Amino acid sequence: MTARTLRQVPVASRSIIIQLIWLIGSLAFFVPERAPALEQRSFTLRYKAKGFRGKRIRQKFNVPSNHALVSFRLRSSRRKGRTRVKSYRSSNSVLVLGRVKGTKRTRGQYKGRLTLYFENTASTVRVDNTSMPYRAVGFVDTSSGRGSGVVTKHPKLFLSCAHVFSEKGNYSHSWYPSSSITFYPSYDAFSYPNSGGYSVRSYWRFTGYATEARKESSSSSSSARTFSYDFVAAYGYSDLINGGYAGIWGNGASVLASSSTSKMIVGYPAGTAGHYLERTGPFQAPYQSSYRRYRVVYGHSPVDTGGNSGGPVFVYNSGFQSYIVAGVHVSGDDSPRRKGVHAIDSAAHNIINDAINAIPSPLDGASVLFSAPGAVPVPDDSEEWAIASIPVSGLGTRISEISVSLTLEHPDASQLEVWIQSPQGRWEKL
Repeated sequence: MTARTLRQVPVASRSIIIQLIWLIGSLAFFVPERAPALEQRSFTLRYKAKGFRGKRIRQKFNVPSNHALVSFRLRSSRRKGRTRVKSYRSSNSVLVLGRVKGTKRTRGQYKGRLTLYFENTASTVRVDNTSMPYRAVGFVDTSSGRGSGVVTKHPKLFLSCAHVFSEKGNYSHSWYPSSSITFYPSYDAFSYPNSGGYSVRSYWRFTGYATEARKESSSSSSSARTFSYDFVAAYGYSDLINGGYAGIWGNGASVLASSSTSKMIVGYPAGTAGHYLERTGPFQAPYQSSYRRYRVVYGHSPVDTGGNSGGPVFVYNSGFQSYIVAGVHVSGDDSPRRKGVHAIDSAAHNIINDAINAIPSPLDGASVLFSAPGAVPVPDDSEEWAIASIPVSGLGTRISEISVSLTLEHPDASQLEVWIQSPQGRWEKL
C-alpha cells in the first residue's frame, strides 16, 4: 500500500491563509469553471479510543469509477465525546487513521460516522487558447522531444521542467543548447508547430538535477530527489506574448497541499490527437509532500506526461478571481495512480529571479556598422551575380537583429534580385 496524507475536514473551523502573490501585467482575466462539488460516502464505525494512548482504524472502501478520495471527516456519536485523528494515510482503497484519541471522560467503545469525500477525475478537455490563463501556456519544441511551458513574471520568461530541456542517458546527462529549443505561445492546432515560435536565448536551472540524473540508468524512472530539481526558467530574445502574462504564487507548495483549493493542469498531452492546448481538472485533491519541492497527488489518472511535462499547475486565487501558477507538472504514473508537480517555493523563485536579472535590456546590445569596401558593378544584359563581400568580426556568439542598407543604381533596378549569405552558407532574399 502506498502511503500518503489527507487533510481531515474540520467540522466547524475557519482559517485565513495569506499568500504573497505576484501580480500579472494584465488586469483582464477569464475565470474558468471552479472544481465541481464533491461526492460523499459514509460509514458507521465502532472503535476504541483509550484515553490519550490512541487507536488505529483501518477502513476499506470502494473507489467510484473515475473518482479519487479527496478528504474525510470522523464524528463521534457521543454528545460529550470528542474524537481526534492525529495521523492518517491512504491508498486507492484503504484509509488508515492513526492515533485516534478520545477524552478521558469518554474513553472506551466509540461509535462514529466516517464520511469520505470523492471527486470525479475527468479526462483532459480542450480549452480556449485566447483567454487567460490559457494563452500564457505554450508548446516547447526541443532537438529531440516536446513539452509545455508557461509565461509568467516577465513577458520574455517562461517556466518548464528540466527533463524537457535535457537528455538522460545511462548514468549520464546532457543539457540541450538554447538554440535547439523553441517556444510556441498559445499554440493550438492539429499539426506539429513549424512557424511563429520564439528561440530560447538562455535558461536557468538547478545544478542538482544533472547530479541526480547521472545516478540513474536510462531505463529507470526518475526518483523523487531528481524531480525535486526538475525545474527551468527560460527566456527569449523578445516578448513571448502581449497584453499580460500569468500570475504566480509566492508559495505554491502550501496552496497545492490544501484540499479546499481548486487546481488544474494545462499543457499539450501527447496521448491525444493533434497538438491542442488542454487542461485536466479543475480538481481539489491535495498534492502531498514527497521530497522537498516535489509533490504528488494520488488517486487521479495520470496526465500523459509525454507532452504535458513543464506545463503549469494552476491554483485558483479567490482574491483575484483567477488561476495562477503554483508549480510545473513533472510526472505521471499509472500504478499507483498519481501525478507529480515541482512546486513554486523560495528556491524556485530564486531561479526565476536570476533568469529575469540575466535578460538583457534593449540598451544592452551594441549596434555595430560594417560596410562593403566599395561599389560593385552590376553586369547589364547578363544573369551573372555581382558579389559584394562585407567583412564582419568582433561580435559575440549571438546576433539578435541584422539591418541591411543597399543603394542600387541600374537602369532596370526593379528586375534585380538581392540576396544575403551568412558565413555558414544560409541564404536570405532581401
